Amino acid sequence: MATDQFAFTQYQKNGRADGYKVYPLWDASELPVCLRRLENDGNVEMDSLGFRFEKHDAPLYQEFKDARQMRDQWTQRTGNRQQIFDAAMCEYEREHGHKPAVVKPINYTWFRVCSTLLIVGEIPLTSSALASLGLPFWMQLLLALVIGIVLMTAAHYFGKLLQEGLPFDNHRKVLMIGMCIICPIVAIAGLAYLREAYSSAVQTSVNQANAGLPGVPILSTNPAFVFCTFLFVNLLLYAAVVYLAMQLHDLLRVAFTELEHVKQQLAQAEHRLDLAHGRRKNHAREYHPLAKIIVNQHEALANAYKQANLHVRDITTERQGSSDPQRGEPLSFLRQLDIPIPQRYVDPDNHLDWT
Repeated sequence: MATDQFAFTQYQKNGRADGYKVYPLWDASELPVCLRRLENDGNVEMDSLGFRFEKHDAPLYQEFKDARQMRDQWTQRTGNRQQIFDAAMCEYEREHGHKPAVVKPINYTWFRVCSTLLIVGEIPLTSSALASLGLPFWMQLLLALVIGIVLMTAAHYFGKLLQEGLPFDNHRKVLMIGMCIICPIVAIAGLAYLREAYSSAVQTSVNQANAGLPGVPILSTNPAFVFCTFLFVNLLLYAAVVYLAMQLHDLLRVAFTELEHVKQQLAQAEHRLDLAHGRRKNHAREYHPLAKIIVNQHEALANAYKQANLHVRDITTERQGSSDPQRGEPLSFLRQLDIPIPQRYVDPDNHLDWT
């Protein structure tokens, strides 16, 4: 209801009309009919505002419940990961006799970068050994890549087995560890032999071509040196991946890394819950001034009615014959319109449904 001039004029007219009829009576406590209708209209408008609020509040409430459910899930996961980490810490203390000075999370990105660089570094070493087979260059690179991946995968598995401990009572694991040691060494030694044979053949060809040319030195390399150098570099790369794999599968570090991950996810879930809670609460508070406007508008019209009603009445005579001659207006005028503002607009934290 808009408190325009027409509405004011109409209620002033009604107030004067009732005043000429000496209505309401001076000692009557019940609101006059006109004000009761005004009060009812105000409550209808307040209910309409409530329907509009609930329509817009429903998706915000659902968003809040979803965020709370996600927070609860990550809280449970954090508790589970904390138990796993505590168990891993107790196992470490039992094996070493003391707690670790510091536990660092695993940097999986660093591991992937290092593994990729080691595989890439293996390609030129292996492809040079395969050159003696007379294969096309692209085939050499492809085989070198495959061999590099196979060797690095074996190194990763070997590191995982070592991190789990030497299971002398488990013959299958002992066999796997032995294969992870012997097979790569044989493969790398074979590649080193091919690389040395290829280097010797290239050296012989160059020396034969330059045999009759004055001033051109004769190339000479130690085959054992070439073989050992190639073998050492490949084994070094293999050992590096084994070390990285051992770090990657350290039970204490894995448990700590997973615990830190779920804690980060929990913090993000709590942040999303706070945002959802704040959006819903702020939305409810936006309706408080709208509700006050409804109350103020209807109170203003009620005052217009009362003032016009009193203006045409013989107040002095009515006061003398009343139960309280000191009262300057009818008893019913002392009462405000009963248009309550819902408390969910005033205090949404305690009066909105957060269950």
